[in-house]
Amino acid sequence: MTSVEGQYAIWTDPETSRTVKYSLSLFHDLDFQVNEAYRRIPHGGIEIGGVLYGRFEGTGTTIEAFRPIECEHAFGPSFVLSEKDLARMSESFGEAQSDSELKGLERVGWFASHTRSAPEMTSRESEIFDRYFPGQSRITLLIRPERFQPTRFVFSVRKPDGQTPKRDTQHAVILPLPGRASSAIPVQSIPAPDRREISRRQSLPEAPRHVDPVQMREKQSAPETLADTETKDIPQAPSAAAVLKDTPKLEIESAAAPDDIRRRRSEHLRSSIAQEEWRTEVAAKRKANLTGKPANVSLALVLVFASLLGCAAGYWAYLQLPPPIIALRVEKLPGAVLVRWPAEQTRGTNLAALRIDDGQAMPLTEQQKTSGEIQINPTSDNVKIELISHHALRDSRGIIRYLRPANGAPAEAKGGQAQDSTGTPSKPATEAQ
Repeated sequence: MTSVEGQYAIWTDPETSRTVKYSLSLFHDLDFQVNEAYRRIPHGGIEIGGVLYGRFEGTGTTIEAFRPIECEHAFGPSFVLSEKDLARMSESFGEAQSDSELKGLERVGWFASHTRSAPEMTSRESEIFDRYFPGQSRITLLIRPERFQPTRFVFSVRKPDGQTPKRDTQHAVILPLPGRASSAIPVQSIPAPDRREISRRQSLPEAPRHVDPVQMREKQSAPETLADTETKDIPQAPSAAAVLKDTPKLEIESAAAPDDIRRRRSEHLRSSIAQEEWRTEVAAKRKANLTGKPANVSLALVLVFASLLGCAAGYWAYLQLPPPIIALRVEKLPGAVLVRWPAEQTRGTNLAALRIDDGQAMPLTEQQKTSGEIQINPTSDNVKIELISHHALRDSRGIIRYLRPANGAPAEAKGGQAQDSTGTPSKPATEAQ
């Protein structure tokens, strides 16, 4: 059976001869949603259900659309409707009358997926079907997704006497692959394959298709001649060994059955072919390995060269970094103190700031960073001066302490020491980090 977009398929009830015509595109969409829920969680997935809409036409029913039934799954992942679910389903019947896509369609049945049991109606499903879908020719569609087989669809149609068959698994059908035909004529449904026949075929041992190369190598390690093979099944008397040893090979072959000889020769020929194929494959692999070695060597050399180049670039970038310590000098001016440092350590930096006595940092102006000096007015006789220069990859820092003698004579801090007015060194005055 084949189908196209908009094509229909027909299933015929074997007992009442009533037909069910259904849209293949609709059922492929239904198959997709059932399998998506089936794969949502392990060990059976989630079961879903819905309402089927269509038309009653003479002795047949046509299914054109479906709407899902909301299930809160209060009893687990199985599709077991609670009283709340049934109340919402009754409300959806009234909402369907105002649905423009369902115009001209009526409620013809419902569907439910069975992922943990056979597609057979349960007593609860029969009760819901009789209560909410009364009337002749109403349909229950049970869907059974399979892991490695096509999805099975089982139709149950209410008979004229009001009875609904609960077990119709032998009449299950499967959907064809979409998009393989151009005919708009409805086609007959495909009967689902017999599960017992599938199990029986899967249990049959598979015939060997080729000779295993590993077995061939073992056979090569203990070679056996054709004469030895042919003499295995020949009955031998106690003195037959000496006779067979001196008997020509041709006479031994003529003594065996012709069919047995042909069979052994065929097996020997197949073994020879398999051995030759194995040798050809090994030779091709060796050739590929030899061909790939120069490429591997070239790749290794490129990687080594790239590593060396990267190390050299990193070392050169390290040499370009500014020194981590800034050498500060202090010079006493009338009413102020002049702080100097190498201008190249602040010129072009992102940020340079001066901090007095661990107070708030004062950013330097571009002129101060370029000239490498700044004037400050100390407010005490012991002043700690700290310069911080922020670079892209490193911060530089310099610290110096300016001390003024107690007698009021100013002293200039140079070379890491403060001097008094007589030029005699007093105590260390420079701190560097």
